[in-house]
Amino acid sequence: MRVHALQAASLLTTAMMTAAPHHQQLIMSGESLQERLSLLPKGERSRVVFQAAGLQLPFLKARGESKEHLLMKALMWSLMLETETNVECELDIGHRYKPDVVALSANGQPRWWGECGSVSAEKLSVLRKAFPSTRITVCKWGHSDLSGYAGQLRQALPAVHVDADGAPVGAPIDLVSFPVDSVERFVADDGALSVTWECVDTMEVECKVARRRGGRGE
Repeated sequence: MRVHALQAASLLTTAMMTAAPHHQQLIMSGESLQERLSLLPKGERSRVVFQAAGLQLPFLKARGESKEHLLMKALMWSLMLETETNVECELDIGHRYKPDVVALSANGQPRWWGECGSVSAEKLSVLRKAFPSTRITVCKWGHSDLSGYAGQLRQALPAVHVDADGAPVGAPIDLVSFPVDSVERFVADDGALSVTWECVDTMEVECKVARRRGGRGE
């Protein structure tokens, strides 16, 4: 990922080495990262480096972006790295929408798309149509009622078709909720992330099934 120079408000010092292609290795200095994260001003741009699966990746916080949104991107990046090898943040893939986090296949196509925060059903519909084989995960912060949100999406999203065995066609849409104390639980002072799937709440959105001629559906 190409990193543009941003005014980082003394958050980081840069080490003269690289962990992997597109992953510039940076080192934290000074006070603890947890303290720095709690003081990140929403109205300013800044850059924070996190570590997971032996990689370090700088995450850029845009002006007006909340620290919770920044943390969701980093935590989702870490979760994807449990099973994926090529995971990037805010990578331009040539679509009208840019993923917050994305895992790429060997040919550079998105195989897992992560969205963080408020995501409209219209946007999810566009993504599903453009990338029918791509898993989509929507991340929420401290969302205690994933079932309610999943129900809202079920009603708002277009119905999906099924195959000959009655299984929905296309990759799933699922939800992840990170706890409000994620910084204390999952972020070390050096930026290392320790989150796992067992630590978060998840739920798959059960989409409506399109009616078939002579068959059944919702």
